[in-house]
Amino acid sequence: MTFDRVLCGIDGSNASLDAALAAARLTSGSLTLLAVIDSWDVLLAGPAGEGPSPHDRAVAALERAVAVVGDRCPTRTQLVQGSPRHLLLQEAVRQDATLVAVGTHGLGHLARWLMGSVATALMRDAPCSVLVARHGGADPAFPKSIVVGVDGSPESALAFGVGTELHRACGSPLHVVVAEDGADLRAVRTVVGNERREVVPGSAVLPLADAAADSDLIVVGSRGLRGARAIGSVSERVVHMASCSVLVVRPAPSGVTVFGAGDATVSELMSSPAVVANEDAAIGDLAALMVRHRISGVPIVDVSGRLVGLVSQSAFVGRQVALGRRGDEGMTSLLGEWLVTPDLESIFRRARNLRARDVMSHPVQTATVDEPLSEVIQHMVRLGNNRLPVVSGDGVPVGMLTRHDFVKMADRWLNDPTPG
Repeated sequence: MTFDRVLCGIDGSNASLDAALAAARLTSGSLTLLAVIDSWDVLLAGPAGEGPSPHDRAVAALERAVAVVGDRCPTRTQLVQGSPRHLLLQEAVRQDATLVAVGTHGLGHLARWLMGSVATALMRDAPCSVLVARHGGADPAFPKSIVVGVDGSPESALAFGVGTELHRACGSPLHVVVAEDGADLRAVRTVVGNERREVVPGSAVLPLADAAADSDLIVVGSRGLRGARAIGSVSERVVHMASCSVLVVRPAPSGVTVFGAGDATVSELMSSPAVVANEDAAIGDLAALMVRHRISGVPIVDVSGRLVGLVSQSAFVGRQVALGRRGDEGMTSLLGEWLVTPDLESIFRRARNLRARDVMSHPVQTATVDEPLSEVIQHMVRLGNNRLPVVSGDGVPVGMLTRHDFVKMADRWLNDPTPG
């Protein structure tokens, strides 16, 4: 699945155990169970011998969580002391976590840091996706039913991709909710393709929260707002109002600001999330998508979310086709027609019924997130690629790597005042 490095806060409450079990279900890699000994608890602790110490309670909480997770995934424990809110955020950054999970309404001795303050801090400042788990997460079959909010934005496209991946991996039914207020319905069609969806009037918050009555997981995208700017965001309001677990999806941690020296990988440079379209998307929707997001290519996916092709700018410019005669320069093909007329408008109008599958290039050269950039550069130059979709291990697009990204890399390394 998408989340290969998961961090889960443990406070000794049943809610945090729910979070641990839910996190174990969602990870495709490892799970770290983190208990924080709150410095205030240490200061306020009674004399030695009067009940378990904060340290003993934290150790016991970790032991319970390990027992609950069992052998579902590789698991390790971590015990630290300080401010729970700051340490959980700090560890998420240090461990390069792709998901942080916490429970709500905990009632244990350490529970006040998961009663809202920590969950809210994660919602606003975590560098990765956040799972706020509620009682449904304790079900070994979690998630049994998934609701995804889609508005046509790249962030909601990423959420839809994660929801589709969970639907495929867990066999859970998927319900797509589209709120008319703020949604780009044309872009929504491009994102979800033929997937059935419910279009509701007004804002997405109440319909998504109401969907919790019949589902145990809501998946929403994050606009990337941080700190005070995130207050009152749709994702934060859904988390506070929904009665089931909520997964707020953010792009995996990456970007030019974390470049190392000679061992940089694709994940550090690629643009993420990937702006994708279904193979049934109309060609006009693809053109609008590329203009809106200022991108030069759109990965095309099948109903399972796996990459099946790529539509680039050349689809709208035309390509040279050799006719097989020696010395012949060939002819230009544009949207399935030979370019033998100056009337371009007529060609484009006749192409209105074309779908992504009709114009996409396939098979597609791809990159993976952990490939060294030095090797990918050689690959792109050798094959003349201007862009490479970046895919996960099961072929789901997670980002895009273009030649412009290498220009950004050059800008950073050439103009960084820090001596190298």
